[in-house]
Amino acid sequence: MRLHYLRRSTRGVGGLVVAGTPAPPAGPATVASGSPSAPPAAGTPSPTPSCAVPNVAATALNVALLDEPQAARDEGITGATSVEVRLSATGAVVALRIYRSSGNVLLDQAALRAARSSTYAPQLENCRPVAGSYLFDAEFE
Repeated sequence: MRLHYLRRSTRGVGGLVVAGTPAPPAGPATVASGSPSAPPAAGTPSPTPSCAVPNVAATALNVALLDEPQAARDEGITGATSVEVRLSATGAVVALRIYRSSGNVLLDQAALRAARSSTYAPQLENCRPVAGSYLFDAEFE
């Protein structure tokens, strides 16, 4: 029995897992006179982020042990399950769903239990934690 997990931070849209998309840019800034500010000069450096790595995928901090069901082990059932773990901006598990089934309900349930019992760090965007998803892969051999 091996546990493989893939850290793929994603944002969910309508039940689909898609790459995070940035928010649309805000409208032009205004100064006291109400006129739009001029764009930055060509050689002006962009502001530096307030942290060393501003954009980081969600990660599993402590991966729970995968408990292979005895019935599956006795019958030699193997397979792989991927679980989408929806995370809050604090890294708390908000929801789970089978992203890719092993084809066996016992293995899928064991993967869900392990994903739920694991702890996670949230995704960072521009140095701020945001809600997102983590793809937890479990392989039963």
